[in-house]
This record gives sequence, C-alpha cells and structure tokens, in this order.
Amino acid sequence: DFEDDDCMTSLDMRVGMMKPAKEVSETLYLERVDCGEAEGDRQILSKLVGRVKSDKMQGLCVVATNLKARKIGKDKSFGMILAGEDKDGKIGLLRPPQGSKPGDRVVVEDLSYDKYDPATANQYNKSTGRKIFASLMSSNGDFKTDKSGIATWRGRKLKVLGGGEVVADGKLSD
Repeated sequence: DFEDDDCMTSLDMRVGMMKPAKEVSETLYLERVDCGEAEGDRQILSKLVGRVKSDKMQGLCVVATNLKARKIGKDKSFGMILAGEDKDGKIGLLRPPQGSKPGDRVVVEDLSYDKYDPATANQYNKSTGRKIFASLMSSNGDFKTDKSGIATWRGRKLKVLGGGEVVADGKLSD
C-alpha cells in the first residue's frame, strides 16, 4: 500500500563510497560505489551529466540497493544514487554524515522498519512494486531538505542508523 508511509521501509538505502565518476555519454555518469558488500563495488549509471558537476560525483552518498539491474545506455546499472531536486530543477546528491561507513543503513525517522521487509529486486520490478517505487521516487516534493539542509522524505529526516542526519549538496527547500 503505497499510501502508507511505512512502505518507504521496503526501499533498502545504504551508505556508499563513490569513486570519482566517469562521464560516458552526454547524459550518463558511470560510478563505482562501495556499499560494504562482499561482492565488491557496484556499477551504477546516473543520468546526471549536465545536472550535477563531475567534482560532486564522488565521496559518501546514499544508494538504493534493492533494485533490479537495468540496462542504461550500453551498460547495466546495479542501484541508484539518491538525490533531491528543488522546484527550479537544481539537484543535490544525498550525503551521509562524515564517519558513516559503506553499507550502513539509511532510514527515515519515525517509520516502523518492522512492518515491511526490504523488497526484493523482483518485487520492485512487478506491477504493484513498480507503482510503489515510482511513488517513492517521483519528483512530487516528497524528497527535499529542511531549512538546515537535512534531507527529508515527507517531512521526516533521513538518518544513518545509529548515526547522524543525511544532507543534500546545496539546500533544496522551497
């Protein structure tokens, strides 16, 4: 039920450490991101060239990790780098606090993480799961920053579990 705010807990958000991204086309960056997994770095493609400066495409970031691999351009992407966007189209990558480690879980405060398990990639790829994911990730104002620059989802702060608050590059509040 994507009207239920707790459905956000089905999205597995993790701290990642992004190596400097490479511009692979007029619109795509290719990133290598350590999410603390035994398999090693994830390859992620983002359509952010021209929207986020290349020097910002590195360092600590927040990654949606439980998405089905998708072909973007000539390569496959194994996750999504999360960002916020303001009403003027300015984008800021979500950044965990210093001291966060790859693989740390990112949560939305005041949500019950006992109600839903993180969705599998296949669940997000089916009809209802696709609608839930689209609802969670849409540019409908759910992701923004508060006046202090702290990233929020539907007015609730994003935090690293057992750590500090997530911020966005630049303030994206109205």
